[in-house]
Amino acid sequence: MAYANLSRANLQGTQLQAAELGNARLQSANLKQSSLDRANLSRSILCYADLAEASLQETNFQSADLRYSNLAAANLQAANLVGADLQQAKLEGANIGQCNLFRAQSADLDGAIADRGTIFPDGHRGSDGSMS
Repeated sequence: MAYANLSRANLQGTQLQAAELGNARLQSANLKQSSLDRANLSRSILCYADLAEASLQETNFQSADLRYSNLAAANLQAANLVGADLQQAKLEGANIGQCNLFRAQSADLDGAIADRGTIFPDGHRGSDGSMS
């Protein structure tokens, strides 16, 4: 489904593991509590998308537009967010353990849960615990 236009779609609770959604348009889509583990969402537009409580382990968000998205309590363990735009994205309670956020833009990680394997936007590695 690369390049698909799923803007405003209600996909709450869907199982989209390993889905090919590169360059897809998912603005304002409801993906709450969905499973997108190992999916490819590189260069996708997800601004204002609701990804709260979603399982996003090992998902590729490289260069994705996640502005104003809701990622609260999402599991982003080992996700690739290199170069992603996270302006005003809500990440409270999100698991960003082993996540690669190198060069992610405007990332407010307050309340996110990092570990030693987390790579932050400036390239440094994290420590265990919640960001504050």
